Parts: sequence; C-alpha cells; structure tokens
Amino acid sequence: MDLVERAISAERARTSADAARVGDALSAVGRIREEAAKAKAALDSGNRSEADAAYRRML
Repeated sequence: MDLVERAISAERARTSADAARVGDALSAVGRIREEAAKAKAALDSGNRSEADAAYRRML
C-alpha cells in the first residue's frame, strides 16, 4: 500500500509541475500578444521607435 501511495504522490507532483509549465507558457503567449498589439498600434501611428521597443520586448 505504501508503494501505491508513493507512486500516486509522485504522479501528483509531476502533474502539478506540468500544469505550472503550461500556465507559464500561456502567460507568456498573452504577454507576446499584448506587445504585438502595442507594436502594431505604434506602427499605425507612425511611432517606429516605440514599435521597435515593443518588438524587442516580444523576444
């Protein structure tokens, strides 16, 4: 029984770490989209330096 409990605990820990990585990746995608929108708005208004800065932040 102890072996089963340890296996379940290990699987829960792994799943939790995977979920955290997925959450971090989704957060990064959101930030990239925000910067892309800022860059587009800056380009549309003719502010090339702000667009360049937004593109650099995306990277």
